[in-house]
Amino acid sequence: MRATAAALAAVGVRTLRSDAFKPCTSPHSFQGLGHAGLEILRTVVNEFNMLDVTEARGVADLPLVTYFTRGDLPGFMTNLLTFHSR
Repeated sequence: MRATAAALAAVGVRTLRSDAFKPCTSPHSFQGLGHAGLEILRTVVNEFNMLDVTEARGVADLPLVTYFTRGDLPGFMTNLLTFHSR
């Protein structure tokens, strides 16, 4: 992610979007990096002075996402994802 952010910042891109949570397609599939992914995102955007965009899987993830995005700019959230139980 650092290499990607460096390349984007070099050409003037100021926003980095990353999904720390992967929508659940199967209970046995990869679910994303979650907390660790948000830590990576925060470290990289701070290093390159970028804005970050991420998504929450659901309401339960909002405190965690808000903590890493500081709940205001330069961090912000888009598209609260909702899931239906099967």
